[in-house]
Amino acid sequence: MGQNISPAMASVLLLNHAADVIARAQANGQQTPAELAYALESAQLLQSPETAKQLAKHDELRRQYAEAAATVADLVVERGERLKVENALRDRIAELEAAAPEGGED
Repeated sequence: MGQNISPAMASVLLLNHAADVIARAQANGQQTPAELAYALESAQLLQSPETAKQLAKHDELRRQYAEAAATVADLVVERGERLKVENALRDRIAELEAAAPEGGED
C-alpha cells in the first residue's frame, strides 16, 4: 500500500482486493471455504504486514542473487574465451620460436 494513505483507506483497499480475489476464484469454479481461503493465501492476503514485508524483501534478495549469478556466469564465459585466445597466442608464439633460425637476432 502507499505510504500516504490513512489506515481506514488501507483497510478499504485490502477489503476490495480480497473481494476481487474471491470473485475471481468463484468465477474459476472455486466455491468451498477452503478453496476461497487458498485463493486469499495465494494472493498473500492472509499474512501479517510484517510477514508480507519479509517475503517482499526475500523476493528482492532472490532477484538480486539471480542477477549476480547471471553476471558471474557471463564473466566466466568471457574469461574462458579470453583464455582460449591467450592459449592460441602462446601456441603461435611457440611455433614461431621453433621455426626461427637458431643463433638469435642479427
